[in-house]
Amino acid sequence: MKSQNKSPDTVSPGDTTVIDLLIHHELQISTVCRLFASRLPQMRTFWEQMAIEEQAHADVLSQLAARVRSGQALLRLDRFSSVAVTSSIDYLTKRMETLSVGVTNAQALSLALDLEHSAIEKNFFEVFGSELPSMRAEFAALQQHTARHASQLAKLLDAERKRFQNKNA
Repeated sequence: MKSQNKSPDTVSPGDTTVIDLLIHHELQISTVCRLFASRLPQMRTFWEQMAIEEQAHADVLSQLAARVRSGQALLRLDRFSSVAVTSSIDYLTKRMETLSVGVTNAQALSLALDLEHSAIEKNFFEVFGSELPSMRAEFAALQQHTARHASQLAKLLDAERKRFQNKNA
């Protein structure tokens, strides 16, 4: 018979509360990107693509939740701060109220970059663990996509700042 004791750093199969929180976060970011797409027509294509990719992250997380429920993956709570994710969601909710009134390219890029950096710095996706190479590859892909988004956003923000400086010089 399997032990019912949980290690403090893992969750029993079936408990996907942490993943549900991450899914909600990704969907919130996707919503913000769609808002930017509607408010910033000169960058509409970029923001629409970002929204699609954030939705795809949520979809991957949903698939990973199924793997956690089946016992193919574990959650490492010692590497995860639900407070950080909840704070990010709350921050996004508040910001969406003001962003719906108006937003500049630089503000949108800066906010999105902050969100991606937060996910990287807080190790949002290091919550998963598995001995299966295919699962490790999925976890790594989520981290790589987030890092790629941060890099893209940083380059675009830098270009936007330079454009603004040249315009006001």
